[in-house]
Amino acid sequence: MNKDTKILCVCRSGTFRSVETKRVLNLKGYNDVVAIGGLKISPDTLNMLCKWADIILLAKQAHGGNIKDKYRSKINTEFNIGSDMNGIVRKQLNKIGL
Repeated sequence: MNKDTKILCVCRSGTFRSVETKRVLNLKGYNDVVAIGGLKISPDTLNMLCKWADIILLAKQAHGGNIKDKYRSKINTEFNIGSDMNGIVRKQLNKIGL
């Protein structure tokens, strides 16, 4: 991935896991990163952000339930934070080469 990759980070409420993923990505030099809560965002805004993104990172695969089928190919299914935040974000980002 190049540093101009547009990345959408999604968790349930958009207050911790997606924000931490965005923070770490910013520290790694990725600047086009948006953190959202899948349950806190309107369907229209979610669709707009999915269209914008080059890659979608879900904190848990269950957080992608509202993402339309036409954007599912953008989801990196190897990235999975789960419920444990203690260092897992960095480990997962390194795993997928970001």
